[in-house]
Amino acid sequence: MILPKNKINLIIVFIFSIIFLSACGFKKINQLDKKLIHIQNIETTGDNRIAYNLKNSILLNSSVNSINKVEVKIKITKKKTIKEKDKTGKITKHNITINAYLDVKDLNQNKTIKKSFSKNREINVSSSHSVTIQSEKKIIQNISDLLAEDILNFFNLYYRN
Repeated sequence: MILPKNKINLIIVFIFSIIFLSACGFKKINQLDKKLIHIQNIETTGDNRIAYNLKNSILLNSSVNSINKVEVKIKITKKKTIKEKDKTGKITKHNITINAYLDVKDLNQNKTIKKSFSKNREINVSSSHSVTIQSEKKIIQNISDLLAEDILNFFNLYYRN
């Protein structure tokens, strides 16, 4: 049985409309929930610039209305190593590694959670020292933003379940 062309087009439109209009209920698992935890106290040790950035990013996602009350301690270590040298022995690339050791005390359940996070990036050494310092600051800011995102994802996954 052969269908007329306009009926075939109608069937194709109908099938595509069903596919596009049906909702599958997909929800991002790492969607940050701002009412998930309440950080009552946060202590940081280590590099002050990184600690300030981490602390502010984490506190932005803390809510007083949350039932999960926590105290957070973060120990930050920054390590800068030589990655590459040229033939003359001049350094051409550095590797910057930042570690954040997280110690979370859950005040509701009286238990402590320990977790470590690490990120590293490489930086090219410029002929100008000031350009190299600016690049290093940008990379450190980028790494600390990534660490804050990882810590928030950890909180989100841990307290959501």
